[in-house]
Amino acid sequence: MSRDYVNVPWCEDNVYFSMDVAGSKGQTYHVTFDSGRGWQCPCLAFKYQKRECKHIEAAKAHRCTWGEGACINSPDSWTIPDDRKCPRCGKSATLVKICV
Repeated sequence: MSRDYVNVPWCEDNVYFSMDVAGSKGQTYHVTFDSGRGWQCPCLAFKYQKRECKHIEAAKAHRCTWGEGACINSPDSWTIPDDRKCPRCGKSATLVKICV
């Protein structure tokens, strides 16, 4: 079976993102997102309740989502800026190969 692939532009935050988030009792949680595993937090609420915790919700407000959900039917959205910087946040931008 043959598969078709296209390259879509993404901010690096769509591939991997991490930040430290302050907890309510003075502790700090290192929250991460990666495109393979999704969101992760070492807090007990995330570990035992199996849902996104308040630390993840706080981190989401800081993650750039440029390119996420790019329309594969619109070749205009497949271009990456010449300076290879995300036009929304200024971080590194890359082309990611996806199966269509």
